[in-house]
Amino acid sequence: MMEDGVLTKTIRLSHIFYLMIEHLLNVDPQKLSPQQQQLLPLNLDEALAEQKLARKMSGEALKRALGSSGT
Repeated sequence: MMEDGVLTKTIRLSHIFYLMIEHLLNVDPQKLSPQQQQLLPLNLDEALAEQKLARKMSGEALKRALGSSGT
């Protein structure tokens, strides 16, 4: 839903990486022309923190799984 020129869209955490690559969100906005940067996430820091946490939790779960299967 768009309000006051802001589109709010909920996406799965697993899609953040692909969305960032596809829309150049992983590049410093100062280095892009407006044509290259059609999306401007308002909560990019929050999304990156969630992605980092999910990556950490996934790694820990993998370590537990590999540790338990080796015994």
